[in-house]
Amino acid sequence: MVTSVDKPHDGPGAGGDRLVLDVTSTCGWAGPPVGIIRVEQELIRYAIATRPDVVFTFHHPSLGDRTLNPAWFGTVTGSRGMIDSIHFQRARLRGLRRWLPSRYPAVTALERLRLRAESGAVRRAADLMQQALLFGQRLPPYFDAHGDRQDVVPIDLALGSPLSLGPRDILLTAGYPWLTHEIDALIARKRQLGFRWTALCYDLIPLLYPTFYLEHDVEDFRRYWVSALAHADCIIFNADRIEADAREFCDQAGIRIGRTAVVPLGYEPRAPRVQRARALPPFLDRRRFALFVSTVEPRKGHDLLLRVWRRLLAEGVPQRHRFNLVLVGRRGWKVDAVLREIDELAGEQGMLRLFSDLSDPDLAALHENAAFCLYPSIYEGFGLPVIEAFSHGRAVIASRGGALLETVGGLSPCLDPKDEDAWYACLREWIENPAAYQPIEEKIRSSFSHPTWRDAAANLLAAAATASETTSSRDQNRQRSRVDPP
Repeated sequence: MVTSVDKPHDGPGAGGDRLVLDVTSTCGWAGPPVGIIRVEQELIRYAIATRPDVVFTFHHPSLGDRTLNPAWFGTVTGSRGMIDSIHFQRARLRGLRRWLPSRYPAVTALERLRLRAESGAVRRAADLMQQALLFGQRLPPYFDAHGDRQDVVPIDLALGSPLSLGPRDILLTAGYPWLTHEIDALIARKRQLGFRWTALCYDLIPLLYPTFYLEHDVEDFRRYWVSALAHADCIIFNADRIEADAREFCDQAGIRIGRTAVVPLGYEPRAPRVQRARALPPFLDRRRFALFVSTVEPRKGHDLLLRVWRRLLAEGVPQRHRFNLVLVGRRGWKVDAVLREIDELAGEQGMLRLFSDLSDPDLAALHENAAFCLYPSIYEGFGLPVIEAFSHGRAVIASRGGALLETVGGLSPCLDPKDEDAWYACLREWIENPAAYQPIEEKIRSSFSHPTWRDAAANLLAAAATASETTSSRDQNRQRSRVDPP
């Protein structure tokens, strides 16, 4: 993680080639960004500020590649808005379902009125009529988990003109295109139009650990990436370990992967303390809780952590030290038993709390006041929560799964994600003896170095442009490059 300092790479693609950033994933997402959405949003933010040569595109199965309407660009690429394309999907329903009555056209029409009306009274009236059609429920995508309004922009307002891709274009996909793009159609367009394609691959976890995911999600992911690895001109990974695992997968599957690059992700440096001060929830004491930030899903290690926590509770360790375990993350899939246990412990005052949707300032307050952080994931493509913890000076008990050893970079202990006794011993020691992790905090404060999001975005866009150099790379011996963090 801590390497030599290099200046971020700026400038357009080689030979004046146009870089086209696909923002379909961000435009279909509302609410606080998860990891992949945050990366795409940071690329958008950097390109707007420094790269006027970058073109943004939204892909729709029926409409093809389209530019975005500048009037709505900030709304649909931000955290409070999205493009509404659901009514286009209705035509793809099978049988009688497509003819069933739907409230959606009326709700959509009212959303159009609410967004475009100049009169505040008209906007409020449209809002009330919408809620009446939704039976008074503040449902997504029109409201987030806190009941706050989201802007759902009709697709004809949000999109601009068709975008023609050609041989001088490099298309960069950095979101979750396996959910938004038909891979066979993308490859056919690439062959027909001649554009180059760079794909950012965060990991291949659904292929390496399929039991952690729903079967249809694994199949969608497999269908996309088996073809993408074989046809993309350049694949960018965020860690050497993930690139190595992808190459091993390709070898076993008989896939000939082309040019690759490794570019670490970034983080947002802390704001001055006076700007980030937030009160803690009343049941938490400063430096008397451990923090684990992650979606609750099978591979993240919540089940191991809960087993360890029950052992500690049985011995009275958290109670004696008024110490809590704080989990931050959305409720995911295939974890019903884990979620029931979390709710049970929280309800029994088991010194445990789960926050499903927190703002960035509230999360920063938890980082600032935590005793230390935890990350017991079985496998990670990078591990951004570790970097965020380090940026706040917090020590982390992390696992060795996937790229985590690489991300931690020797700044904190890394344990076997299946060794419950090791996690129990370390967690108990750190709760009972804060002096055990104070030298680690001092090392983090003096040694932690990592690219900011601006640096990472610059390096990702520069690596994407290397697709222009791959005309003959598939006839050479597996070309790769690495962009080290500054």
